[in-house]
Amino acid sequence: MSTIRITIETIDSILTHPNADRLEIAHILGTQTIVGKDEFRPGDKVIFFPPDILIPPDVSEHFGVEKYLKHSLWEDADGSITKCRCRVAACRLRGIPSYGFAASVDNLPLASRGWPTSENDLTDYYRAVKYEPPVKLTMSGDIMAEPPNFQRYMSIEHFYRYPHVLEPGTMVRVTEKTHGTNCRLGSLNIDGLDRFVCGSHRTAQKEQNAKGNPSLYWEPLNSDAKVQTALQKLSQYGDVIIFGEIFGPGIQDMDYGIKPGKIGFCVFDISINGRYMNWQELHTTCVGYGLQLMPLIYIGLFDPNLIEGWTNGPTLLSDQVKARFKGREGCVITPLTETYHEDIGRVVLKSVSADYLDRRGAKDNG
Repeated sequence: MSTIRITIETIDSILTHPNADRLEIAHILGTQTIVGKDEFRPGDKVIFFPPDILIPPDVSEHFGVEKYLKHSLWEDADGSITKCRCRVAACRLRGIPSYGFAASVDNLPLASRGWPTSENDLTDYYRAVKYEPPVKLTMSGDIMAEPPNFQRYMSIEHFYRYPHVLEPGTMVRVTEKTHGTNCRLGSLNIDGLDRFVCGSHRTAQKEQNAKGNPSLYWEPLNSDAKVQTALQKLSQYGDVIIFGEIFGPGIQDMDYGIKPGKIGFCVFDISINGRYMNWQELHTTCVGYGLQLMPLIYIGLFDPNLIEGWTNGPTLLSDQVKARFKGREGCVITPLTETYHEDIGRVVLKSVSADYLDRRGAKDNG
């Protein structure tokens, strides 16, 4: 999972808001947030609360931001759970995307807590936690012991926090980020035999649960002979795992034009013996076996000025979307040749759409 934390950051620049006299656009890290006019200047230190983090009610009240937060489930220190406005997200303010919010460092301490012990990571101090979409139990079969060679997909960090790891001019592929559920389909050597193993991002699952109901995460394998063939053929080279996204009605609140009772499945990576395929190998493999790849938005030289255009816009999966929101969740940027950086490991970065985070009718807010 990506790193989400509250930190003290420097405002890089401030631009005039084109549609509002009382607002300005503050650039922080590699992203932007809307602030009040003349509230900050370039070079000012601010507390940055990023999207997809939950903050307790006393913190939102302290900063006066409660009405701008989304509803989600908050678990208090005593274990009680309430639904309240506690999720920091993103939105458009007068047409301009705004990610998270910034607060003056002069407003840092809460009266009941004194000063934080960490100089820059304030996540624990504010008792904030990373937002995790609620799990729909109907998706899951019975969990089984996870084989040690059933590799989990690596963490995808937000571009705004690590803009330095991708050099402009690097050859990249940019694919659509889809609002579904992460899936692993593997053919693994277990006790000397090749066996199929399927599961979610965090679990390996039995093909059926105790009641005989099939696991959603086995569906791409069981319903598409091409997936089985690809796994069987590729297993001659070792342990193979196909990483993809399952989507459609009932999985999340975006249907992507899939008919009720059906699912969609797109591949975004394949690994063999723990090594991820380069783009050319991945593309050739998927085309050769007839596997659907995640929609390609762009392939070419990386330019950070193009990210907003890649992140927003209509989904490329279908033009028959029935859900209210018909845009993209965002995009994923990956070098064409596998690249590693000391700060994040494998270089794969995501950018999430403010329109997606602020969409009406979202069912992933708890």
